[in-house]
Amino acid sequence: MTGDLPDRVIRITRTGRADLIRLLKAGGGIRLDETAPLFGYTRQEKQAEQGAQPAGQSVAGSPGPPPREAHVFLEPGDEIKFWCLTEFEKKDPGDIRTQAPEWARKGSSLTQADSRAKQTFKPPAYLPLETTSRIWPFIKAALGALTATADPDMEKAVPLAASLSPMDRLPMVTRLTWHARSCVVFDFHDRLMPFWRDIRQMLELILRMRGCAGLGVRILEKGPQQGFRKFGDTDFRFYPFRPPSAGTPVLILSDLGCFSASRDRLTAWIRFGRACRAKGITPVVLTPCPSYSWDNRLGSFFTMVWWDRGQKLPRPDSRNRMTSVRRAAAIKNPKEKVETLLALLSCAIRVEPGLLRAVRFALPPGTADSGIEAMAWNHSHMKPSPVAGSFDNKALADYRDRFARLAVDEQKWPLAEKTIILRNAWHKMLAKAVRCEEEMVAASLCRREPAPWAGEFLEIFFRTVSGARGTEEMAAWFNRLSDRLTETTWSANSRVLTPAFIVVNWKAWHQGTAVLPRGADLAHAAWLIIKDGPVQTITVYQVGCQLAFLPRQGPTDGPDHNGFSLGSPVVSFETSGDYSINGAKASVGEDFWMDLPEEGRVRIDTDRVNAVIDRISKPAVAGAVGRDKSGLFFRFPKSDQKIYHPWGDLGEDRFGIYTDYLVRGVTFRMRWIEAGIFMMGSPGDEPEREYDETRHEITLTRGFWLADTACTQALWQAVMKNNPSEFKGEDLPVDSVSWEDCQFFLEQINGLLSGLNLGLPTEAQWEYACRAGTRTPFSFGRTISTAQANFDGNYPYAGGEKEEYRRTTVPVKALPCNGWGLYQMHGNVYEWCRDWYGDYDLEHLVDPVGPDTGEDRVLRGGSWNNDARNLRSACRNWGTPSYRYLSIGFRLAQGHL
Repeated sequence: MTGDLPDRVIRITRTGRADLIRLLKAGGGIRLDETAPLFGYTRQEKQAEQGAQPAGQSVAGSPGPPPREAHVFLEPGDEIKFWCLTEFEKKDPGDIRTQAPEWARKGSSLTQADSRAKQTFKPPAYLPLETTSRIWPFIKAALGALTATADPDMEKAVPLAASLSPMDRLPMVTRLTWHARSCVVFDFHDRLMPFWRDIRQMLELILRMRGCAGLGVRILEKGPQQGFRKFGDTDFRFYPFRPPSAGTPVLILSDLGCFSASRDRLTAWIRFGRACRAKGITPVVLTPCPSYSWDNRLGSFFTMVWWDRGQKLPRPDSRNRMTSVRRAAAIKNPKEKVETLLALLSCAIRVEPGLLRAVRFALPPGTADSGIEAMAWNHSHMKPSPVAGSFDNKALADYRDRFARLAVDEQKWPLAEKTIILRNAWHKMLAKAVRCEEEMVAASLCRREPAPWAGEFLEIFFRTVSGARGTEEMAAWFNRLSDRLTETTWSANSRVLTPAFIVVNWKAWHQGTAVLPRGADLAHAAWLIIKDGPVQTITVYQVGCQLAFLPRQGPTDGPDHNGFSLGSPVVSFETSGDYSINGAKASVGEDFWMDLPEEGRVRIDTDRVNAVIDRISKPAVAGAVGRDKSGLFFRFPKSDQKIYHPWGDLGEDRFGIYTDYLVRGVTFRMRWIEAGIFMMGSPGDEPEREYDETRHEITLTRGFWLADTACTQALWQAVMKNNPSEFKGEDLPVDSVSWEDCQFFLEQINGLLSGLNLGLPTEAQWEYACRAGTRTPFSFGRTISTAQANFDGNYPYAGGEKEEYRRTTVPVKALPCNGWGLYQMHGNVYEWCRDWYGDYDLEHLVDPVGPDTGEDRVLRGGSWNNDARNLRSACRNWGTPSYRYLSIGFRLAQGHL
């Protein structure tokens, strides 16, 4: 036996050497080499001889099993990861097409006019920071001087004469005129790009109203430190920036460096201010920078005036002197205001400064000022240019998700709609391709169908690129479009986008180098990629540190290595043709192997299912983690039972162990209910008990998962795409559902979350969880109040005082939970149970499931329109499986029933 032993085996995990002995005995040295890596061992290779070639590197995905050298093993101390199915959704059979749809075969193609901007349309009128009628008196005062006229000032002369005061000369009327010499500085720094048009308009206004005589116009681009250009110069020569001669009024349109990310510009402006003060000059600064952001040192050298809509402009005194405006209070949560403004603008591909201004002005007063506008334009997630800015693609999805939340908010959706209207007005002249993309984005964010013309344009584009008239420029445009669209937009428009992506990237797709965008659905391109033959089942196995995608019919037929069945099954899925793994093509009928990624998930897309495989760590609350032929399981410290748990993240709080599940954007929580023994029913002396509550002992030998709330309307809508409830609200329990409705819901949600096996609790499980270890009529004690449960307070328990009657359901977590973290097991809505209704079997029962047959199903918990006695833990009710009422809902359970 020693002759078959490898040269040297190194242990790099925590398994024992006894495992190696068993493997060696079972298959000899050759089999040991192939199976030892699965137990955490690797054979140390001898030093390569001179001239020997090094071992090859493995490829991320390949059609056959890789060499053993490609395996990667955990180093001692690394956290052990387990790979399991975390998302699974079957696709609508109606989306699976085997023949090309009619729109793909018949119709016109694109013309050159479709790719051109429409010159006949003009953008809307630009909204200035302030109207000319309000700003002009201030400008004239800043650049003017008081001069005497030939008319005597009788208002001053008469009082002087009456007082017999000596007068050297008669007071004359003065009027404001232009100063003979004045200086105007226009700052066109990049940080001021949103205000360039306002600054240019002021330049044109001053030149038109005052004229050029005696006016020094200085143009800054990078700040005082670089120097200035003279207005009208064509050689772009820069001159040193120095103060004008003493007595010259100076008007500056700039932020004085307050918007700058560095302090260099601010320091240069302070130096300029000191030089002006040395000559007795106090420049007047008209700045879009809010007064609460001004540097304290600027007030010593400049007269600061905030330039924005609705801001108060200072009036000169009798000597034509102005003072700085008072500082305004800082706006609350400026970063949040900036993020909101950017979220609104994210529905546009390009953001012109005029569009930015229009959307800001559309916000409620006091929500956003010129400082918020500048912060949004200069944000790290924006790519500004003098013509228009654009979003960083990496941040665009987050902003559009935020826009979608605004669009469904009852109070904020008008603002989202107004933003789309403003965007359409500003982009009416753009090419149809750009407007089509923006319309698709808006439709997906607002959860509505895109305009018919947008869908028609996409269909025309597909026919063009799939025919002889398609060009490389069109393909490049579509790929840029693919990068800009979010997953939500792709999903909403996958009917045309996915076939277009396959056609545009036809060669790369079949070579396996094209990456399918997130949200694309291969079901809509099945007629392009399916092969003749039956639907095939692909089973995914974890083999060491790799995943194997193998066309196997049985879930336990793992990869065979010289007679050994290796690997653990993770998931099986169906496909009619080629499918994608993390966006890369995999061919049906061929084995596909890939290394487990160090980061991220493994996403599987076929024409029939979507699935996600992800890593999880051993939860701190679990005593052990393992895998058998049924899948991944946990064991908890207090129980040896295997809990198959393929979904969600485990956690633990003061109530116990819980897990959260995500279904189409809606999260719900389930709590682990430990096995135990309890007395079911009510004692004979319990007030207001019923005849069918005879007390008897129940043993539950297995724990189970139970939702911590009744099923919400948000979860029902996500699964069923409808809402039968009488009382509307996403956080309210779904009501008006029959037991049969619940069965259909369970069928749908279990189809979305394969392996979760959700159901209704048995009547014994429900009462056990409701009592939460208590023996009193309610889990809260011997009585109950409307502060603890939702019921008709006109009928309190056992002669108590009357309380409020809400006459409606309340949010599922609006009232306190019981001792096991379960909300509103008493009141709000009745909850269906799995059992048929019937008399109790008074013997000691183990894991009872109720009668085998019956006419009615069990209802438990009482409701908002019941009196308090119906809320008791032991109280029973019933209804036919088809019965619906506005006080009936249900609660999800999971486990081995």
